[in-house]
Amino acid sequence: MLQYGDKIQETDTFLQADHQERKEEYSKTLESMIHIMEQYNKFIEVESEKDEKEMSIYQVGKLNPKNELMRNIEEMTQDCIAENLNLLIKHQTF
Repeated sequence: MLQYGDKIQETDTFLQADHQERKEEYSKTLESMIHIMEQYNKFIEVESEKDEKEMSIYQVGKLNPKNELMRNIEEMTQDCIAENLNLLIKHQTF
């Protein structure tokens, strides 16, 4: 155990230099996702009031909140997986 005394703590290597930037980026993404969820809620309310033909006309040229929300979730998941894989490769755990 004494032979590892001069080495860097393993937990210190997991800390990222750009942690604050990543935190701000994730905060902005989460805020945009909250906004999209509010739009999705309105979309569902409108969808329940209109019939199929009126709804298809209503949707023309508008952003589909469900698809946008799913895209954001998938993007965040992929970023998290890539970040974890980078840490694993950095520590040569494979």
